[in-house]
Amino acid sequence: MLIHNPALADEVAALNAIYGDGVLVASFSNEHHTTLSLKLPAFAFAFLLRVLNDYPQSPPEMLGVDDLVESLKPEVQQAAVYLGACMRAVHCPETVSLFDTIEEFHTIYRSLHPESQQSDGPDHASEEKPASRAEILKDLALRARAKTDVKSTNRLAGESPFDIVDCSACLESFFRIDTANLQCKHSFCDDCLRDLSTGPALANPDA
Repeated sequence: MLIHNPALADEVAALNAIYGDGVLVASFSNEHHTTLSLKLPAFAFAFLLRVLNDYPQSPPEMLGVDDLVESLKPEVQQAAVYLGACMRAVHCPETVSLFDTIEEFHTIYRSLHPESQQSDGPDHASEEKPASRAEILKDLALRARAKTDVKSTNRLAGESPFDIVDCSACLESFFRIDTANLQCKHSFCDDCLRDLSTGPALANPDA
């Protein structure tokens, strides 16, 4: 399919040469935007991206995945959110960024799923303590938020799982999909929710 954005067309061709044919495929393209499917080896589905024709001035946008059944799974929704955040975090206007997005997401995914990596044996084990899941995601959320357009934030606030919210207890930034979100609009991260639920007053109601 003809991709109307020349910079994107060149990048898609380059990435398919690097990662293999079919990794990035355009399913729609006109003078406004292009829809791409991104198929990564670790997943049985493809991510769907929308790239506006002013790209690379604006970052690609995450639409979801191409499999309805898979899209209902929490881990798939999280993967889509994290990949979308990677697109924002690495984006720099005037520079194509899909390669950096894929590499950043691979790094994040491997960090969140260390069991997916092959061990090099005890002699090669890192002595440095790996960052916790919460630390990895907080860092990604902060970097993505720093690159998020204010207008988009206002438009999507309270409506999108891609939102980045502040925990009402610790005030740290988290992805909405990783927090408990109350009807009163307060959000709590897992650690704070655990602390609140096991606090002295709740743990021992007769105290």
